[in-house]
Amino acid sequence: MRGRMFLSRKTRNHIAGLYPWDASLARWADAVHDVYAKAKAFTHPSEQQRRSAGLALERRLLGRCRPYLDDPSAGQARLCRRAETHIKELFVNGIKSVAVAPRAST
Repeated sequence: MRGRMFLSRKTRNHIAGLYPWDASLARWADAVHDVYAKAKAFTHPSEQQRRSAGLALERRLLGRCRPYLDDPSAGQARLCRRAETHIKELFVNGIKSVAVAPRAST
């Protein structure tokens, strides 16, 4: 789970609360959350297809983050560096086989 929390809707709302004047940051947070939501929703019986989808989603997330990695004034810079560092861990359990039932929400 390490690293995934920043992709959640809760974090998007937290960012919006910290930077209410920054509409571009809110749009960025929505786009990042959408990548995560797609990963959680994706299922396929083929491991190769799941791996391929996971790699595509990793590239998509990194594409959203790269412009901010070295910008200390960007509100998302720290989160982007975290995503880059932990990218291989972020989608490990998000892309699942259709044979595996999703866990019930608690």
